Amino acid sequence: MEFLFEMILELVLEGSFEASKSKNVPKPVRVLLAALVVLFFTAAIGIMVLAGILMIRDDSPLGGAFMFVLAALILVFSIRRFIRAYIKKVK
Repeated sequence: MEFLFEMILELVLEGSFEASKSKNVPKPVRVLLAALVVLFFTAAIGIMVLAGILMIRDDSPLGGAFMFVLAALILVFSIRRFIRAYIKKVK
């Protein structure tokens, strides 16, 4: 079941990411697909930050700090990928 969920999620996210860069797709649809990808990564990072806060609150500061660092790394790499995929193509 986990494999099936992972496969479907990967297809949806990768398909949305590639379709949002395609010139064959109408611009409003591309914007919605890009927003969907950004929303997914924002939610994932938010859940990781929440887990870090809960870990720190439950007397596990090392685990909480690890979750914060991991969320920050994912945020930085996501921003870099977004800039490379969308912003630099415009120039």
